[in-house]
This record gives sequence, C-alpha cells and structure tokens, in this order.
Amino acid sequence: MARPREFEIDEAARALLEVFWAKGYEGASLSDIEAATRLNKQSLYRVFESKRGMYLAALATYDRDHVAAARTILRQAADPPAGFATLLNGVVDSALASGDRRGCFLCNASIDQAPQDPETSGRVASMIAGLERTFAEALASGPGGVGKVDARRRARKIMAGYFGLRVLVRSGAAGRVLRDVVDQLLEDVPAAEKSAPGKAVSKPG
Repeated sequence: MARPREFEIDEAARALLEVFWAKGYEGASLSDIEAATRLNKQSLYRVFESKRGMYLAALATYDRDHVAAARTILRQAADPPAGFATLLNGVVDSALASGDRRGCFLCNASIDQAPQDPETSGRVASMIAGLERTFAEALASGPGGVGKVDARRRARKIMAGYFGLRVLVRSGAAGRVLRDVVDQLLEDVPAAEKSAPGKAVSKPG
C-alpha cells in the first residue's frame, strides 16, 4: 500500500489533534483514530510509527496552527495592549460563541502526558518557552514597551494567567468570570504614555 501523500498526512495530523484533544491519550482508541483520520492501522503506523508518534504529531499541529496564531496576533498588533486584548478576549469570545470548552491542548498535554513521557515533556517545554518569548517580545515592542528584563517577568505572569484562563474555559466558568480574568491580566500590559491634557508635546529641533 502506498504511503499517504503530504497533504493527506497534514489532514491526518489535524484529525489526530481533534481525537486526542477530545479524548486524551489513553482515552483515544485505535478505532477512534482510524475513523477520524480515515486511514487504516497499517497506513497510520507507516507514517507515525506508533500511537506516541501520532500524539506528538497532534502536538506539533497544535503548535503550528493554534499557538502560531497567538504569535501572529501579538506580532501584528499596533501596540502591546491591543495585541493582548485581542488574544485574551479572543479566547473568551470563541468559547462563549461556539460552546467549545476543550480548553488548551498544550495545557492538557502538560498534565496528561508530559509527566510520563520525556519526548512529550520536551515538546511541551519548548512550546511554552516559545510562547513566553513571544509574550516578552510583544511587551518590549511598540509604544509603551518595557525593558527586556521587565518584559520577561511580565510575560511569565501573563502567560500563567493565559493558561489559567484556558483552564477556566474548560471548567465551564461563567463569561463574567472569564472577562474579569482578562481585565486583570491586561493591567500588567504597559500602555503607551500619553501627554497630560493642556500640555504640548515637545518636538525635536
């Protein structure tokens, strides 16, 4: 039997993500995986080698599709407050509008499999470190940006709150609770300085 083509492998990896996100590693049976990917056992093992390989492919897909989207939001924002407001409110808006309460697959993996598997642990740690760097870069850039050391410390605090927000989404927390969390997190994002009312802003030259 021929190996699935590249686009089929990408589709299969996205299907694997949906299965593991919904059921967890242990809860996802081979039958579930075959049904979701529309690939038989032989094809799956030929491409991913093992169930662990399938799980790691799902984690890589989450990084590429979902975590990368968060990076893009922050990097394309006009300033840090706008970027973080879009990111954090987007988490809440999506959960309330769609009823999707699965939370964060990266959070799930850090609890479900990272303590048991060194490779999963390494992937999770790398993804979290990458997100921390993105948060710090956003906090240090644009109007109101802070120094690198302060940005790193604030990034870790906001990142902890961001993951906590995703856990609260999964727990079924009410919308008002989620909005309050977002408001508190945004207080740690530096805003651009504004000139005082009635005072002219000096111009060079």
